[in-house]
Amino acid sequence: MRAPTLLAILLLAACGGPAAPTRRDDVGMSAAAPAPTQVMAAGPVQAEAAITGLIPADLAMCFVEPGRPATLRWSTAARVADGGAPFVIRDYAGRQVDAGSAQVDAAGAVTIARTFARGWYEIEFPAARQAFGVVALEAQPGGRDPFFCMDSALSWLETDPARRDGLVRILARCGIAMSRERLGLGSINPSPGVYTWEHPQRRYDSLRALYAAQGVPILEMLHGGGRHHEVVKDVWFPSDYPRLAESNLAQTAHWGAGWGGVEIENEPDLHGLPAEQYVGVVKAASWAHLQSGSAVPLVAGVFGGIPPGPYFDACAANGMLADCDAVSFHSYDRADSVEAMVARYRVWLAASGREALPLWHSECGWPWVKGPDRAPAAQDADSAVEIAFKGVESRVCGVARYFPFVYVHYEEGPKCFGMMGRDGTPLRSMAAYAASVAVLSGARYAGDLQGVDGPARLARVFARDGDPQCVVALYAGA
Repeated sequence: MRAPTLLAILLLAACGGPAAPTRRDDVGMSAAAPAPTQVMAAGPVQAEAAITGLIPADLAMCFVEPGRPATLRWSTAARVADGGAPFVIRDYAGRQVDAGSAQVDAAGAVTIARTFARGWYEIEFPAARQAFGVVALEAQPGGRDPFFCMDSALSWLETDPARRDGLVRILARCGIAMSRERLGLGSINPSPGVYTWEHPQRRYDSLRALYAAQGVPILEMLHGGGRHHEVVKDVWFPSDYPRLAESNLAQTAHWGAGWGGVEIENEPDLHGLPAEQYVGVVKAASWAHLQSGSAVPLVAGVFGGIPPGPYFDACAANGMLADCDAVSFHSYDRADSVEAMVARYRVWLAASGREALPLWHSECGWPWVKGPDRAPAAQDADSAVEIAFKGVESRVCGVARYFPFVYVHYEEGPKCFGMMGRDGTPLRSMAAYAASVAVLSGARYAGDLQGVDGPARLARVFARDGDPQCVVALYAGA
């Protein structure tokens, strides 16, 4: 390959930290942050006003066009008097780059007007002890790259309609090509012939209408079942296949127009049950899928482990690979483990006669410690480098789609996996992933850059046909 002209260098280097976990219940984190960007200077901090309980007026406001004036607004639950609300703005590295006093009107609306350079920022209101993320990045044009997706799980993790609306608009703005959602089959089909499409708490119908309005298709993960599907003790998966297929047909008729794919169950290999139980569910869904005439891919596997192993062999021997259009898998190791993992999947598929079957990386994350509303800076930077660069490595290895886990705030055991804070505004991990979407959309892996000195362990080159400029993605790891 001729020497590239460097259009951009995506420097994603995590420094320090123990060995990578093999599952979500092991964690070790720390990181270095990149150099700062700057925002327009503000006036001096005014006398502090007692402003508390700040709520973003619209979550989508936290993604702004760089170099253009932006107005950010919050409502406030409590204040002593009208006046200003002091704030501080910090950059990706945590350095203060701006300060000022937000306007507060008689109705309690808090407003900051600023122009941001490209980058990620955190706006802190010290009196309220609250902080909010801002990403200054150009909105992505149409024609989204199908590789860049998101494991959003809004059906389960975010039920507020206004917050959902802003979050879905952010996905569309960032160029996300598909959003992974989850359905509890028993909750929407609690008894034979009865369907609660909206659901009183989860509002499934309303959420899917928001996705449709923004043109973001869904990877619908069909999960579980009700008693009439014969989900009983010691039988994790539905075993009444005719009723399961009937339910699948009804879902496809109702929601199929908004689907980009259908994924069958979640991490079946981790339940300690025979593979045959899972493969039966895949076959029932496959039959219903064919009967419906749906053209969207049916995705099976959804594995939490890595082949080889008897579970994988039993799935293949019982015909799972003949009844699906793609195989999905999950991982929670560091980025430099992706290549070997994908290679093992390809060896397994080749031995099963389906080497070319597409692979979807449908769940992939790096957590931070449970407790605070927003990730501590070092842990946030570590999550950012791993999430963004596992996307790079998945692209390098020919994976068809990549879904970081998880879009919104989610606590699991002692950890949190959110790429947004509890407030719904972006953490560094969301900013890093959005930046990688912007830099790498439409680019193909062209090879590795040779002769790179220093801490970089991976130096991946990406190019676009007809473009003399290239992008180099660098990774230092632990």
